Amino acid sequence: METIAKALHPDSVEKRYMPCSIISLARDYLVEVLDLPFKAKSREMTKYLKTFEGLAYQKYSQIITQKLQVNQNIYFYDEDSKAYYQVKGFDTKNSNYKRDYEKHIVKCEQRGGKLVKTIKLDQVQKPSVSHIVQNKTFEYLLAHGREKEFKPTQYYITYDLETVEKIVNKSFGKSSKQISELVPLSVASTIKNKAGVRIIYYDLRNGDDFINQWLNQIFNEAVIVQQDNQYRTQTGVIDKAMQYNVDVPVIGFNSQNAIR
Repeated sequence: METIAKALHPDSVEKRYMPCSIISLARDYLVEVLDLPFKAKSREMTKYLKTFEGLAYQKYSQIITQKLQVNQNIYFYDEDSKAYYQVKGFDTKNSNYKRDYEKHIVKCEQRGGKLVKTIKLDQVQKPSVSHIVQNKTFEYLLAHGREKEFKPTQYYITYDLETVEKIVNKSFGKSSKQISELVPLSVASTIKNKAGVRIIYYDLRNGDDFINQWLNQIFNEAVIVQQDNQYRTQTGVIDKAMQYNVDVPVIGFNSQNAIR
């Protein structure tokens, strides 16, 4: 039944079924096929599955096809006469396997049959340059002989949100209670770009939706900051080949605790 549940509910880009979900669906299908008088998630079902030995194919194959609307392709083979290896460590007919086995015996005798972990180094020594390989921008500039053009992110946006505490005393059930909530009073931002430094400010005097007004302007300013942070060629055109993260840094600022 698990195989049928998996076939009827394949994984997709939107949803991926976990093994526990497939088992739960298989229980539902089993109740439907056998016409059991209890639900799939009941205690009776759990007790029934402990003694359940499976479905006889000759008896239930047609019932499964009719009730679940599935096509079944079943392959029969003789278990006793089928030749296969239960354990296969090394193929003695292969010279490579024989050579590896002899090396393994020597190492095993030297280590007394114990597993010893060793460090396997690369044949060619490689320098540790994490500041290069972990920074795509610097790695690109170094590869093209332009490392002198490397620069930190110069332009950014900061914000400071002022709030006031409002007593609400709301209860949620018997053991949960909300004493207060924060109500925004004002918000200020500093935008640094190539044109200089700008300060914008919004509060309740601009309307109850002053937060939305501030966000709209912040997104417009972020487009300019993003363009100013881009790497440019000698002609002043944005270098589209540059491996650069174009995210705009937005830093929360608290006047009491400085930048956080």
